[in-house]
Amino acid sequence: MGDASVKVEKEIVVTLEDKLFDETEDKDENLVPELDNGCDIYVARLGEAASKFAFVMSANLRSAGISAETDICGRSLKAQMKYADKIKAKYSVVLGDNEIEAGKAELKNMKTGEKKKISIGEDFVDSFLTESTAQDDLAF
Repeated sequence: MGDASVKVEKEIVVTLEDKLFDETEDKDENLVPELDNGCDIYVARLGEAASKFAFVMSANLRSAGISAETDICGRSLKAQMKYADKIKAKYSVVLGDNEIEAGKAELKNMKTGEKKKISIGEDFVDSFLTESTAQDDLAF
């Protein structure tokens, strides 16, 4: 009986190895599904005041159910925009001293490159939702 169970275990292991390492199967087939759908908006920042503003803005967006990210590493603007591309952000907004003073910033559609001035005050979340849903880019 011992030999039979060892033989069955060996057949199971060989079958599993064949399944896992079969070179003829589709290499794009993932055993674990990819859940990365990108983020809705990336908030880039330049300067200390903009950093604080970006954190608050991102938190407000997340509270409204919008996927938002901002830099926490102190990267350059160029590096932040590369990161926004990497995480497949649908939109980006760049905050600096001038934008905070004016209360407006450019919202950029990362797919089309289209830019539009948008309020960054208390109504930012509503303004962003209006702009982004008008273009049917958010999947709620």
